[in-house]
Amino acid sequence: MVVTLAQSARWTIGWQADIPAWGWVLVILLITAVVAWAYTRLNGPPRARAAAATCRVLALLLIALLLAGPELIWSIDRTEPDRVEILIDRSLSMTLSDTRRDLDGQNLTRDQAARQALAELDQWVLTRPDGTESRNRNTAWSAFSDSIHTIEPRPDTWPEPTGRSTRIVNALRQTLNRNNQETLAGWVIVTDGRSDKALPPELLEQLEQQATPIHAVILGGASTITDVAIVDVQAPDAVFLGDRVPVRVTLEGNTESQPTQVRLIDKNTGNTLAQATTSQTTARLAARPEEPGDQTWVVQITTDNDQVPQNNRREITLRVVDRPVRVLLVDGYPRWEFRFLKNLLLREQSVELSSLLLSADRGFAQEGDRPIQRLPEEQAELEPYDLIILGDIPPAFLSDRQNQLILEHVGKRGAGLIWLGGPEHTPASFADTPLTPLLPTLDPAAITQRSVADTPFVIHTAPAAETLGLLEPQALETRRGMVWIQALTQLKPTAEPLLLAHHPDDAEPLPAVVWMRYGAGQVLYLATDEWWRWRYAQGETPYSRFWLPLVRLAVRDRLDRARDNQPTLTVNPAVARVGQTVIIRYDGPSDATPRITLEPRTSNAPRQTRDLLPDADGPFLRWSLPFLAGTPGTWDIRTENDGPATQLTVLDDSPEFRHTQPDRQRLLTLTQRTGGQLYDLDDASRIAGAIPSRARTIVEETRKPIWSSWPIFLAILTLLTAEWITRRWAGLS
Repeated sequence: MVVTLAQSARWTIGWQADIPAWGWVLVILLITAVVAWAYTRLNGPPRARAAAATCRVLALLLIALLLAGPELIWSIDRTEPDRVEILIDRSLSMTLSDTRRDLDGQNLTRDQAARQALAELDQWVLTRPDGTESRNRNTAWSAFSDSIHTIEPRPDTWPEPTGRSTRIVNALRQTLNRNNQETLAGWVIVTDGRSDKALPPELLEQLEQQATPIHAVILGGASTITDVAIVDVQAPDAVFLGDRVPVRVTLEGNTESQPTQVRLIDKNTGNTLAQATTSQTTARLAARPEEPGDQTWVVQITTDNDQVPQNNRREITLRVVDRPVRVLLVDGYPRWEFRFLKNLLLREQSVELSSLLLSADRGFAQEGDRPIQRLPEEQAELEPYDLIILGDIPPAFLSDRQNQLILEHVGKRGAGLIWLGGPEHTPASFADTPLTPLLPTLDPAAITQRSVADTPFVIHTAPAAETLGLLEPQALETRRGMVWIQALTQLKPTAEPLLLAHHPDDAEPLPAVVWMRYGAGQVLYLATDEWWRWRYAQGETPYSRFWLPLVRLAVRDRLDRARDNQPTLTVNPAVARVGQTVIIRYDGPSDATPRITLEPRTSNAPRQTRDLLPDADGPFLRWSLPFLAGTPGTWDIRTENDGPATQLTVLDDSPEFRHTQPDRQRLLTLTQRTGGQLYDLDDASRIAGAIPSRARTIVEETRKPIWSSWPIFLAILTLLTAEWITRRWAGLS
């Protein structure tokens, strides 16, 4: 609302020379005395001399006045109105229905309740403490959420609440720094107080120093909103057909007050793949894809009386690969673990095996789907293998070239490595060798062997195994039989135990299987070679349930690499939240220079073109690019020249629904520190008269010099002429 400036005007006389009154008295006396002295010396009639002297005195006084610089001053008194900033919250939390009930008994949203109750807010702000309307105040209305923009004061014209966050601090700073000639008298903020940033102390101090009160109208009911939200979903991006895919769901909200049902649904068929009921903040599901190709799974949660259904669903995408895992198995001698593992992998249709036994005679026929007679010595020979299993072999068997090939194959090309510990060489003999970085312990030479005679070790899963979806619960039921294990101590910070070996005589369990990431690949270390004992009286099933998940886990990162000379473009994760950084990766021939375009399919965001950065080398190079998912919707990502393409889905997972209770304490702090008040919605009319006036009266003057005006010169000329005529007529001399 704009108020016309009140004003009044008047004329006055002013002077350029600031001469005090006593100065003018002296001037008058001096002129009078000089003129009187001059005329007393003349002979003539007294009346004539008095008349002539009077003309001269008046003429000299006029000249003195002209020398003082007389001015005609036109003064206008202008009243400058003050300004009240009115900020209306337009974030998504305004859509929550927890404020009051309508005539039908249904809860109104915070936005609906505010529109109804604040229809006269503009008039309340303009009201003086005496109840009359102030004509010296303007109001500036703004809607704020992620940003701030001007709106009309009528509630029926307010924009819909669609903002993803409530940035009170930014709104205050922008309105405080507006280039406006009006004096800021205060703020009125209509909000629930839930902001994504704390109130900065320096801003509060600035507001206190300005003594500009903030009055807040709080929206939202006092009762607790029942809400459980999906905060995060973690799952592999690529898996083998038939793999057990772990899905970890992180929840937030009222999970303890009521159980939450979590379902994993195939989006294409609508079938429920897995489900669980939890009262915790974490739920773990697992399912096996039955078809190859790209698949979309949906995580859906259900609770009783959930008032915020917008955050109950999340999609994940999987690339299901249907090809055998290519494994290179190397061991020093034909121990039982090597024999049973080799036979298991040979029978497994999803594995393509090459095995090499170092102690075999020269004429021994090495076994495998792809038999070999020596270890690969060139990158082209090692490249086909997804997984390397190194048993109890002497380090001297590996040349420097082969050590370097293994390091690069795991670290740069994403291959997996499984160490199968043994009593002779692994891991102690690999201390201070080129492959030491691939071991999960800080001091391999200090590893000792722990043997038991009567009571064997019992194996249990560690928390990391459940997170990685390594083993099904029934895979380790009553698994015993281990009579020796290496005491792995001083694990590297990046290493995590997956399985633990318990013994009644030990105070702490020993790591039996340790997982570690090395560069682009994964490393697993098995601290014993007695896993074959699980076959006793139970057949192949327990043994295969242990080994095959390990094999697939170790090569999971390898699935992100280009295969069979076909370039690939992937994005991880393929489904992201607004504000989350995703990694776009391209694997292609070494002579390619990748450039990608990102084009939104469901929004008006601009099309983007980006250059990727080199990430890893090899026959196929890897480039990558971090990309901030800022606009919700579906993005088509393509390489130039009709190369591979992929999609990114950005979900508008607004934090407005994570903490839905009104933040009364924040608003109390803001209002009390600035001298304002906090009002409930029903008491908002008390704002009338609460904001003191800061309107200012400003005097504007227009000065016009009058010393050069012709009437003044005419008056002086007239007086001097009159004196001359009088002197001539009276014969004064």
